[in-house]
Amino acid sequence: MADITKINGSPLSTYKASLLDYNSGAISLGDNYFKAENRLRMTVLPSQMPLRNITMKIEFMGSSDGEAEANASELIRTLAEETELFLPDGFYYRCVLQKTGKPSRKAQGIFQREVSLIGYRHGTLESATINGNGGTITVKGNYKTEARFTLVAAGASVTVSGITISNVSSGATIIIDGIDCFVKQNGVNKFADCDLEEFPVLVPGIQSILFSGATSVKVEYYPIFY
Repeated sequence: MADITKINGSPLSTYKASLLDYNSGAISLGDNYFKAENRLRMTVLPSQMPLRNITMKIEFMGSSDGEAEANASELIRTLAEETELFLPDGFYYRCVLQKTGKPSRKAQGIFQREVSLIGYRHGTLESATINGNGGTITVKGNYKTEARFTLVAAGASVTVSGITISNVSSGATIIIDGIDCFVKQNGVNKFADCDLEEFPVLVPGIQSILFSGATSVKVEYYPIFY
């Protein structure tokens, strides 16, 4: 079976490497409950981001030992920053590197290493467009997720999900981005004219999206899974 693992959209073979084994681990929610003294029942607290430990056993190749280790070094450098990982289970993982194991030499120009990361599981970018003054969408996944709203302005102000932007040019494209955290009109920063207190978040299931002052709103998000 072909190795379909990708790092930031690039196949693992970019680093002259292949995935030998992996484990996406169990989730950790921290202390998500409270139990009062002398009570049998527990109170469930708001859940935290479902993070999981991810391990990958990777084989690196090169024309020499030095080249194989150099390829491993380059992959580790990439993983040292926030990384988008795609694994053979069909899920994406937004993760960061925690540690690497010692290199194990298997033959001339062939080394194996284990890397450990921590991150959360998500699906591909979902998108839905609503016309009129609002409607509903079915949010996939089973954990809350950040959202991006893209609106086409029809007046001097636009409002979506309780967020209002004033001094808007009619026909302008307004983006309220809870994924990359910005507010723009036609690509220009629009924070000064926005009453945003928190970036938009969607919860799984059927959710209403109400808006005014715009002809449509495009909703984008990444479904997140436990």
